[in-house]
Amino acid sequence: YVHGLVRDSDGQKMSKSKGNVLDPLDLIDGIDLETLVEKRTAGLMQPKMAKQIAQTTRKQFPNGIPSFGTDALRFTFASLATQGRDIRFDLGRIEGFRNFCNKLWNAIRFAIMNLGDGYEPPETPLTSATPGLPPASKWALHRLNTAVKTTVDAMEVYDFANATTGVYAFWQYDVCDVFIELMKPVMNGTGEVAKKATRDTMWTCLDAGLRLLHPFMPFVTEELWQRLPRRAAETAPSIMVADYPAFTDDRTDAAVEESMAVAQEIVKATRSLRAAYNLPPKTKAELFIVTRGDAATDAAKEFSAGIAALATCAKVDILGPDDAVPAGCGVTVINESVSVYLMLKGVVDPAAEIAKLEKKSAQTAKQIADLEKKM
Repeated sequence: YVHGLVRDSDGQKMSKSKGNVLDPLDLIDGIDLETLVEKRTAGLMQPKMAKQIAQTTRKQFPNGIPSFGTDALRFTFASLATQGRDIRFDLGRIEGFRNFCNKLWNAIRFAIMNLGDGYEPPETPLTSATPGLPPASKWALHRLNTAVKTTVDAMEVYDFANATTGVYAFWQYDVCDVFIELMKPVMNGTGEVAKKATRDTMWTCLDAGLRLLHPFMPFVTEELWQRLPRRAAETAPSIMVADYPAFTDDRTDAAVEESMAVAQEIVKATRSLRAAYNLPPKTKAELFIVTRGDAATDAAKEFSAGIAALATCAKVDILGPDDAVPAGCGVTVINESVSVYLMLKGVVDPAAEIAKLEKKSAQTAKQIADLEKKM
């Protein structure tokens, strides 16, 4: 009803005679190998196929099928529900969404720990104009609003694939990968107003995010929503009958979205530099950001603490185009407005780097010689 024909991972139509059928209950609860083989070879229209089916099953599922749970299966098929297209079903996809359920669980646990005992949610909904909101909180509300619009608009036209994409991206990339990390320097600081605003933003994102996700993952969202603190005015006994999130203009903030985009480009470039020099994850180096123009400068200053947290930097310094950058830095030019310099002096062994580059140079020279010989 919702999606196209489900085929196996090789693109073959599932049929009893081929022995390639997957029972949804086996994906939900799991099944051991011997029971799966017995199930697939029982009652065949062509009994002579039993041996081949058993061999294929043992090769495909050497350890049987693990338990993925109802939510992961349901979300998988909603995400595959593109109109008029056959589906190649792969266990890797459902495994990814089971891991996503685990990530949700950890995010809620982290949030509840940071909300603290006796936390009371804000009586009135937060907006981008709420006094005391840090830039990261304004960005999180903007991303929540965007996810709500994407998901609701897609559901209105029965486009379940795009609906799941909208809510998944919000949880995975905005909440878990970015906002939770941006929270940490605020919560470790001394500003009580900023801490309260950040807690309120996190609660708002989790509460609305779980409601948004509920139609696709009903069980884990109900369990987690029941653990969240409730607003005094909330009377719904279950997330199933709680109000569904709605888009609102007063959470839209294009300016903070643009600033955050610049900050994320800086983080991406810094991480690339770290990878190029094989810096261990826990090693923190000083970062210098050279900006040109008010927009880039304001964005770097606004999100400097967040950049330090996301890029694992000891300190972030914002420099103008005419300021001198200390010697001993690796550099990446992002665009005409922003360049990043990562201090490597005292962090990277120059002799080891030179040896690595000399080895790479020798390999490249050999490749060139081999190509010239072939030509």
